[in-house]
Amino acid sequence: LTNDGVRALMLDVMLNLDEYPEEPLRLVHGPSFIAPDFGGFRTTLESNLIPFLDENEGAIISLFLEIRGDVSENSATIRATILEHLQEIFSSVVINGVPLKDMTFKYDHELWNDHEDWPKLDEIRQSGQRIFVFSDRSQFINTE
Repeated sequence: LTNDGVRALMLDVMLNLDEYPEEPLRLVHGPSFIAPDFGGFRTTLESNLIPFLDENEGAIISLFLEIRGDVSENSATIRATILEHLQEIFSSVVINGVPLKDMTFKYDHELWNDHEDWPKLDEIRQSGQRIFVFSDRSQFINTE
């Protein structure tokens, strides 16, 4: 991330409990039935994103999560399980003692009550909410 100037990542995420029960959220690319696996979501955060954010305290990052493999008769269950794993990861992965969930921008947070527009970059940095997470699934809207 540091060398390439990247500040936004589009990640295709798929649940694979059968093959990877210890780390079932997988990074993939392409249709779910042929998607190659590029590793675990948590492992990638811990080995790439976390060190970058730790070293670059002023960096603001956007994560765009595209969910794969959740269009079936079990889609609600799959999405609920993915959301549960995302919440666990964002609660347990920390930077300098702060969990990622507390570093995630929350538009309805009390910090932004007096804002009619988006906060300025300096305000976002000062708030500590410097990770923006977007998803292609409305079921994943969560202010925690």
